[in-house]
Amino acid sequence: MIFSYSRLSLYEQCPYRFKKVYVDEEKENVTLPLALGKAVHKAIELRLKGFPEETSLARGFQEANFHKELSFSEVEKLAGRVKLDRYLGKLEAVEFSFQLPLTNVLTFRGVIDLITRDGEIVDWKTNRKMYDVYDTKQLALYAWAVNEYYAFEKVRGTLSFLRFNEERTTIFTESDLQAARMWAIGVASEISWALEQYKKKPNLEQILFPARPSSRCKTCPFSIECYLMGI
Repeated sequence: MIFSYSRLSLYEQCPYRFKKVYVDEEKENVTLPLALGKAVHKAIELRLKGFPEETSLARGFQEANFHKELSFSEVEKLAGRVKLDRYLGKLEAVEFSFQLPLTNVLTFRGVIDLITRDGEIVDWKTNRKMYDVYDTKQLALYAWAVNEYYAFEKVRGTLSFLRFNEERTTIFTESDLQAARMWAIGVASEISWALEQYKKKPNLEQILFPARPSSRCKTCPFSIECYLMGI
């Protein structure tokens, strides 16, 4: 299995939900927040690449499969909050896809929304709640990846919360990058071990991939199964 931040974080949140999605390959419905994020990200990507606003917004809706609850005005408003002039002449990459070895047997991949030539990575967020750069390992992991590809003297990470028109920014140290990488190795190794054991003893599913009840159960499509199992 090739690991991404979303896979690692989902396993950490709830191994049972991870198994349902990535092992059993059961599809989750595309929620409005997910559709909104897809549409806004695509619209921003195309605007940064020089496409007209109207075309960018239309392609954004296409990216979100024209989700029935998606609001054109909201996508337009959030995508329009990116200050394009700020990045003129500084763009290194937009929607930069990478795949790197964490170890000789573990591989990590991801997509970075924007990289500038002076070593800044930006992650657009459409969340209804802001958080700090260090509240998750995502941006630090992406900074580690950028550090592997580019010879930047330092990497600055920015979370851009479009709904609030605010940013959270930090300059990552080498220890930050390695701490994020070690976290990814630890979680990925745990997943790999659980998958190996599950192949041998599928009857140990609930032990190897236990459910972890939390506030996220309210939006989990598999929560009814946990309820029926008495979890």
